[in-house]
Amino acid sequence: MNSDATRSHIDKEPINHWARKRGVTETTGHDQLVGQTLRIHGKGAFEVGRIADGQIHLIGKHRPIPISVLSDENAVYIARRAGGTEFEAKVTVVTGDTGACSQAELHRERQPRRSIASSHRMQQLAEANALLCETDVEDMHDMFLTWNPDGLGRIDPLNIVFGFEMAKLAYIEPIGKVQKMLEQPGLGFKEVRAFNNPKADTQAFLAVTPDEKGIVIAFRGTTPGKDIVTDLSVSFTDFVLGGLAHEGFQNYVRAVKALLYEHLDKVMKLYPEAKVFGAGHSLGAAAINNFIGTALGEGVIQPAQVGRVVLAGCPRGFNWKASRLIRELIPGKVDRCVNAADVVAKVPALLSSALASVLHLFHSGHLHPGLYKHVVTFSSNVFFDKAGRETASRSWVYRLWASVNSIKGQATDHFINNYLQRGYDWAREQGRLPAQTVSQRLATGRTSIEQRAIVGDGTR
Repeated sequence: MNSDATRSHIDKEPINHWARKRGVTETTGHDQLVGQTLRIHGKGAFEVGRIADGQIHLIGKHRPIPISVLSDENAVYIARRAGGTEFEAKVTVVTGDTGACSQAELHRERQPRRSIASSHRMQQLAEANALLCETDVEDMHDMFLTWNPDGLGRIDPLNIVFGFEMAKLAYIEPIGKVQKMLEQPGLGFKEVRAFNNPKADTQAFLAVTPDEKGIVIAFRGTTPGKDIVTDLSVSFTDFVLGGLAHEGFQNYVRAVKALLYEHLDKVMKLYPEAKVFGAGHSLGAAAINNFIGTALGEGVIQPAQVGRVVLAGCPRGFNWKASRLIRELIPGKVDRCVNAADVVAKVPALLSSALASVLHLFHSGHLHPGLYKHVVTFSSNVFFDKAGRETASRSWVYRLWASVNSIKGQATDHFINNYLQRGYDWAREQGRLPAQTVSQRLATGRTSIEQRAIVGDGTR
């Protein structure tokens, strides 16, 4: 294999962060895998069609995988011949003088790290967790589920409300109900699919809007159980774009990422002009943030395909470098919404961030990673004060004061229904709410394409 070609591939593809970090310059021994069935951990068993340009093309998979994902030092992979017998496929990795890690170091890196959080912060999160809603099917009837694809280039109250509604629907139990709900006559969403990983307690769904201009992806937020552990697992881990990410949030996304990618790939081919609309509340907001960044880094989504990302009560999920890279790829497309003194928008807290940074520095030996950051800079770009008014146009000093002034409500301010109510009031004040609720639309049997009576000119 051409060493220069492999190095060029490693430098070009963000997915090869693992190989680049360890100084991988060349891999050999893969040619014997052509025509064989290769069992890859976490991906399944696939027949190898060809190997070219540093990539392994698997029959039955739309996208090839980079050779570097198989690059474990002196690793042995189990392949199966056409006749059914297994053989050991030895893959030798040649590493550079710097950046290479021993097997013992790699094993130590993969060990789960202890969560870092103060008892006070754990109590605050537990209070907020106790108030999170589990959406009933009936709750949908008071929603509008209408968006404005022409408003993706700016902050649009209608799209903010739509994002909140999608985030709330992700709480439906079981999540499989969301397909029947959104595809019924009168709503007309298409290609709806739910994703659930009980082991990681991850829940999400994907749906195409009735006008076929949007691909909605929404993750569920925190619920009682394992999710509170995910929220508090604040160790740093490598992020595919570069920089570092919150380990708990990244693991939450990884649990359904492969299936989401597969369905998203199909939907994007069916609706090539549609824009991705991400939504989430609480842990769900952190998850959609991480998913969009990961999909951009792995080339599954291009920056131009991202329409809008609405985050309700989103915790901090990246260090400064990862946050900056996402912000540069999709500038002005993330709406970070905060309701008054919402406690979750303040975590991981300063002390937890500092401890996570020190531990990562100790484990990795690299430069200090910095503290946890939001993707949208210091101030949220959509902020509701304690009176329910949207006041993001005011200075960050006012928003900080309003947050401190309403500190008694920091748990209840996180409640998804409170976000929805603030959004409805704001959109109504701007004359942006549609004419019919879901229950009214279902009664007439008309889709949102047939009745998009939106009052106002859509400007902000």
